[in-house]
Amino acid sequence: MAMLCGKTSLKSIERFAKTHRSELAEHMPLPRGKVPSYSIFQRASVRLKIDGTCAAFNKWMCQYMKPEPMAVDGKSITSLRYALDRILQLL
Repeated sequence: MAMLCGKTSLKSIERFAKTHRSELAEHMPLPRGKVPSYSIFQRASVRLKIDGTCAAFNKWMCQYMKPEPMAVDGKSITSLRYALDRILQLL
């Protein structure tokens, strides 16, 4: 959820989790009531399989949105590529 809200660094993801701890606790168990630290997010992100994660995310999103063709210009694609490169560097 943090990444959907524009958080791209592990520290900012940790801050997001701490800020929204009560909301997260309503939807997932938090051991000892604490959110994971950035080092836990780092270890988890290294183990993620990108293809499986993308497929699971797309399946989840299709429950809420009907996939539709979208016109995208070259600047948007370039910007997306830059953002993806930054995320992959974190992993």
